[in-house]
Amino acid sequence: MSLVLSGVHKRFKDRDVLRGIDLEIPNGEIHALVGVSGSGKSTLLRIIAGLETHDSGTVTWEETPLDGVPPHLRRITMLSQSPLLFPHLTVGENVTLATPNRSRQEAETWL
Repeated sequence: MSLVLSGVHKRFKDRDVLRGIDLEIPNGEIHALVGVSGSGKSTLLRIIAGLETHDSGTVTWEETPLDGVPPHLRRITMLSQSPLLFPHLTVGENVTLATPNRSRQEAETWL
């Protein structure tokens, strides 16, 4: 069980931001992305979370390809420096996504 990226590529206009990223992170491990501003760290995290699409390559979570899987169904969360909520959901629905069983009752407890 792991997160696997194979040959992930992303281009914005005339600039390659990610070129052939290969990465495997086994469950239970913690990793950090380190790099200068503009090196593609946030873009890579947004691709994994489903908030950005990649141009080529694959992103797989627990052996399931994530292409076409919407962010709210991925069970992967990205914490941003600024608030980031799904705009089509209420605050309660956003909090419900963070509970282990997607429990509205548990979300209400947290709120």
